[in-house]
Amino acid sequence: MGMFDTVYCSFDEAGEIFVGMNQTKSFDKALMDYWLSPNGELFEVSRGEAWDLEIKESGEDIPPFGMFQWIPTGKNERLRPYLFHGVAVIYPASFEGPYDEWPDLNLVFNRGKVETYHVTTKAYGRIL
Repeated sequence: MGMFDTVYCSFDEAGEIFVGMNQTKSFDKALMDYWLSPNGELFEVSRGEAWDLEIKESGEDIPPFGMFQWIPTGKNERLRPYLFHGVAVIYPASFEGPYDEWPDLNLVFNRGKVETYHVTTKAYGRIL
C-alpha cells in the first residue's frame, strides 16, 4: 500500500506483461504519471494544461468525491523527458497469478534512457 507513481509502459522488450499500466515507488515524486517509450526513454506526463480544477459551491450538486471536479480544457497532455539516473523497479498494476510469481521489471537508467534490465519474481528474487 501507500503512494506510488504510475508508469505507462510501451517498452515491450521486457515482455508483454509490462506493456500498459505499471506501478513504482522508485522515483522521487508521489502520485505522478510517467511513460516509458518503446525505445526505453522515460517521460513525465504533465497534465497541468489539459485539466482545470472546478470547486463546487455548497448549493450545487456535489459529485460523489467531494466539492472538487476535474474539467478538461481541450488542450493536450505534455510529455517532458525525465532524466532519471539509477535503478527503478516497476511492477504490473494488476496480475492474475500467485503472489510469488508476481513479476518485477528492474531497470537501470542513465539520463532517462534504459541501459539494462532484468525481470524477477517475488519468490526470492528469482530471475526469469
